[in-house]
Amino acid sequence: MQTVRALVLFLASYLAAFSMNGQSLLQDTETLLSDLNILEHRDTVSSDSLVREASARVLAILYNYDNPAGPVSFQEAQLNGLSDIYNKNPMIRGLIEKDSISIFPDQADSLFTQRFKENLYALRGAPRHKMMNLLHAETAVSPSSYLSVTNTLQRYSIPPVKNTTSLRLAAEGSNRNVSRGIVDAPAIIEGLFEFVLRRAQQEVAVNFMEKLVGKEVRDFGEIFPTVVNTFTGHDFTYSSSFLERLRQAFYEDLQLLSIRLPNLMLQAEYFQALQDDPISYNLLVVYSMAGMAQNGYALDEILPITSRYLYDSYGEAKKEVNFQLAGAAYNSPEYLEVIASTEDIVNNLSDIYIKLDSAENDIRNSINGFLEAFPGLPRDPALDNYLNKEEYDFMAILGGSNNEYDLSMLPQLLRGELDSAYVLNYNTIEDYDKFFGQEHTPEQWRAAGLELARNLNGDWYAQTPIDEILRNWQKSLAANKLAAEQWMNANDPQGALRQAIAKAEASRLQLQDTISATYAYWQPVLSRNDGLALQLLDSIASDFSDIMEQPSFLLPREKKLELSKERLVEIEKRLVTLNDKFSRNHPDMRDESPVLGYLLDREPVTPYSDIIVMIDGLSEKLRTLQAQLNALDTKGAPLEIKGRDNAEPLLQLTEILTQLVYSLRSDNDANPWLTREQLNTIFDGGIRQQAFLGLMTQRLLNIRDVGRFSPDGMAQLVELTVRDLPSLADTSTTAQMDSLAFYRKASFAVNAFNRILQLPLMVSPGSATRQFEPLTAQYPQLSSMPEVTGQAMDLIYYINVKDHRHAVSSVIRLFSSLDTAIAQLSGLSAGVPGAKRKPVIQFFRDYGDFIAGLIDAQEGDEVKGLVNGIADPPGSSRTKRREDMSVGLNAYLGGNFGFESWDGDEMGTDDFLSMAPTIPIGISISSLFGKKRRSFSAFLSFLDLGALLSYRGGTSFDAESVFTFKNIFKPGVQLHWNLKDTPFYLGMGGHYGPQYLETNGSQISVRSFRGFLAFGIDVPIKTLYQK
Repeated sequence: MQTVRALVLFLASYLAAFSMNGQSLLQDTETLLSDLNILEHRDTVSSDSLVREASARVLAILYNYDNPAGPVSFQEAQLNGLSDIYNKNPMIRGLIEKDSISIFPDQADSLFTQRFKENLYALRGAPRHKMMNLLHAETAVSPSSYLSVTNTLQRYSIPPVKNTTSLRLAAEGSNRNVSRGIVDAPAIIEGLFEFVLRRAQQEVAVNFMEKLVGKEVRDFGEIFPTVVNTFTGHDFTYSSSFLERLRQAFYEDLQLLSIRLPNLMLQAEYFQALQDDPISYNLLVVYSMAGMAQNGYALDEILPITSRYLYDSYGEAKKEVNFQLAGAAYNSPEYLEVIASTEDIVNNLSDIYIKLDSAENDIRNSINGFLEAFPGLPRDPALDNYLNKEEYDFMAILGGSNNEYDLSMLPQLLRGELDSAYVLNYNTIEDYDKFFGQEHTPEQWRAAGLELARNLNGDWYAQTPIDEILRNWQKSLAANKLAAEQWMNANDPQGALRQAIAKAEASRLQLQDTISATYAYWQPVLSRNDGLALQLLDSIASDFSDIMEQPSFLLPREKKLELSKERLVEIEKRLVTLNDKFSRNHPDMRDESPVLGYLLDREPVTPYSDIIVMIDGLSEKLRTLQAQLNALDTKGAPLEIKGRDNAEPLLQLTEILTQLVYSLRSDNDANPWLTREQLNTIFDGGIRQQAFLGLMTQRLLNIRDVGRFSPDGMAQLVELTVRDLPSLADTSTTAQMDSLAFYRKASFAVNAFNRILQLPLMVSPGSATRQFEPLTAQYPQLSSMPEVTGQAMDLIYYINVKDHRHAVSSVIRLFSSLDTAIAQLSGLSAGVPGAKRKPVIQFFRDYGDFIAGLIDAQEGDEVKGLVNGIADPPGSSRTKRREDMSVGLNAYLGGNFGFESWDGDEMGTDDFLSMAPTIPIGISISSLFGKKRRSFSAFLSFLDLGALLSYRGGTSFDAESVFTFKNIFKPGVQLHWNLKDTPFYLGMGGHYGPQYLETNGSQISVRSFRGFLAFGIDVPIKTLYQK
């Protein structure tokens, strides 16, 4: 049975080793589980090399998913912290923290390290890893680069680039029609106004175009500059060339509309309120992704480059804040407080570094001295690994070098001038070139100093702040010292024991004296219970006889020493806790407390606990500095800090999206994405899903300021994203490639981007409820982003494929959303009076369809139909039956019956009854009356085409009507009842005008008055007003 199990494990290991060449999250999951299975059953594996190989692969996978940009050339000590790191990841912690599993080898020799590196190289050689190279390009990877005075001064020798500038550049790349040329005039439109059969419609067309070109569009010159500049001072004319020029001007302006949007972010009448809002950075993301998709970038390039681009924009926003403060606030009380705090912190850092470095040297000297006492004893290489970590490299920033500035210059930078005593302390040509080789303005000095001051309280290395790095360094020192003592005890047990017992007794006496002094110092302000607590500690510290006087056969000397040290540690902890309590209650007495002197001047029982006190003091000073910087920002750069702070959640989003796509990348360039079938083999609700999501989550946990992730939310996000991946299939063999390929890539990214916003993925850092929430709930300012993102993507797409009708609709929706976002931001109602936002939206609603149709028309009939569409469409008779009031140009088609009277100088007077068709044209004023809201109209007519065809019975005039335009001029007044739910009307009225007759070959005129009842169909031509 043992042989069979060993064979199975060997095959599993072989397959795992083979899969390391696959280099995808799916294969890494299989390898991890397979190797963990080997490690769990290592007792049944006869080959030690098999176990060590499994351990090397497991550690390589865990290291890679935690530190994708970390160095491959590192020391073994860097692996020691992996268990602590993954302790924050419950899904992986549940796999590796079992009593039966140890992921570390018994001995990490050079051969094991080499195998680990080879596996890590294989993981870093995957196609997906280029995403990490792009994402982390030029990222600071050590404290020395993070706090480099020289590098910071170099960055601040260049002015900041505003976010709107970045947005404008990205927008230009999003429209491929810009680089190809905007205007592509079609054939001249023939017969432009041949459709105008009735003069009334001609007048409507003329007035419409005059209003559009001569008045309305001029109010929005920022959006339609080509139209305004081309047609200023021109009257509209009936000519094909005029409409062709208008068509081209509108085409150019509409094509450039998405690109001009960043300019509207600079103008108060439009969207300036959103200039530094997350929406502005959101549009930067959309434009960047669309632009790269247009230029053929692959998705696994688009996302990390976009994230990096946004990171650079964030850096420029920070620069803008610092330059504003450096130029306008450097004499303010808040700024002077920052200088004082920074100087104190730099000195504190130097003191702590000296202590740590001295302790390191003491340990090293102790080991070297022991080796000299025992010449033949080999040195234990593990003793050198505790402190061999890159984040402990402080000398580069605190001490500087021949051609580098050191951090002690920071207060000078903040003051904007070099200290003469400091500079004259140097005396070489290299020193001269360092200080004066490149000229820097006082403003540049101060701005660079502000960035470094902020970095003091930032994440120096691997998301770890400086005080935490120093605490880790102190812990590493304590562990190194303990390991060295254990090594020396093992090789000289008696000598070491004697020294340790004597040292412990000296420590006890020292601690007892400190307790007595502490009681005497604080006694005047102590409560009775606090005084008793100190007296009891003094009594405990004075007598260790219950340990030391035990017979050696019952309690060996080694055990006595161990128990004595443990008791001293516990006494010291309680003394420090009491002293902290007294110091909080009486801060004015804190600095003279004997406990501080004990910790600083004496060797404490706990190794280097005096350094912990110094680090705690540094932490407090860093918090004070941060509060001072916040106050300085709020007072000195209130507008600039909005742009900086609002970029941060977008940085999180783009990096989460990049890591998501990284996790779904396969090792095959031909089929680059995880399929739904493959996902189904992993998402079984068991250990495979746990490992898959655990490794993916580890990548996300390294993103700045994110909380704990939801396994269910992550699973849902992965499933939805994988469902969309088939849409990215290569379309190079289809005719749709040019128009749709870029949109597929960009819209996939935008959809995933919006899902990350809306799914309950993570717990907000510092949340009291610990509930999983969407980012839109954690950051309310992001709530409008999914809508704005989708609309911006639609606009870019429709503009690129020249579908201007849909582009106009996208503009209306996008501008409306931006208007609403401003209203929410300012607490006002959408469309603030006096602003251009609401009028421009109404302009697009009124004229957008016409402009888009004019641009898109390809033939004469289309233009004829377009201009014909200026008139009200069929069915417009319903307007006066539904709206409270309307005014419009109207015609009617029907018949009337009534009384008519003619009066002429030559013919006399004649009265008669007549019937006639009626086709009057005039102005109709309509309104609704009564509870039943019946519609009535007052109609003022100017023309009546039906007057030519009237039948007159019983007239005494021997004459015939003349078929002439003069006989249709019949001014009149009518009152109509507009029948509900029909286009019909009933009316009564009259008209008066000349009637031209022909008798005996000559033409005469008579005065005509007619009163009548009418019935017919309502034919609106153009609604002029309604409410």
